[in-house]
Amino acid sequence: MHFSSLIYIIRISFITLLFSISTLKAHPHSWVSVFTEIEGNDTHLTGFKMFWTFDLITTSDALSGEDVSERKLPGTLKRLSREMLVNIKANDYFTFLEWQGKTLSFADPLQEKLILEDYKLTLSFFLPLQKPLQLPITDLQLEIYEDTYYVDFLWLQKDDIQLSEQFRANCAMNIIEANTTSEQIAYAASLPKDAQGDSKLGAQFTQKLNINCL
Repeated sequence: MHFSSLIYIIRISFITLLFSISTLKAHPHSWVSVFTEIEGNDTHLTGFKMFWTFDLITTSDALSGEDVSERKLPGTLKRLSREMLVNIKANDYFTFLEWQGKTLSFADPLQEKLILEDYKLTLSFFLPLQKPLQLPITDLQLEIYEDTYYVDFLWLQKDDIQLSEQFRANCAMNIIEANTTSEQIAYAASLPKDAQGDSKLGAQFTQKLNINCL
């Protein structure tokens, strides 16, 4: 498989974030399309199944120098998926869950997998709650973002969030879009790739998923 046809516009990519959190800068220069499945049963919400699809240039950068031959590709993807999860753990997997004024904790992820399809990498994993949340639940809020807004995580449409079959009868949800001002948008757009990161910027641009369960 050849990736030379992909244009390298961005030299510092999301993979830099995944492998070296401390060097992260600026706003946004990498894009991640998110699909989320909310998992649970008749009595508890147990966690979230995540699918993160990286843009073409990020994928190209991530695989630069890697062996992506047919024989070696499965092993390459398996190693990269583990390295990604180890490093994003330092930022709580960029996933923030709040309920009744408290931030809820996650256990270590399970079922991690990295695939390459249509020239894009997709990282999937199950993120279980440290302690399953007992129903009923009112105004549970889920956000996925990177603090400095170097990376933009986005649910592109409502169907990118699903309830698991066991959980479907109990819960309802809606996406609250970010209420950003023209000044905030202009500020983010003005930041070069090598600007010092603003740790409050990502939260200003993130979507919020509101979840209510009977």
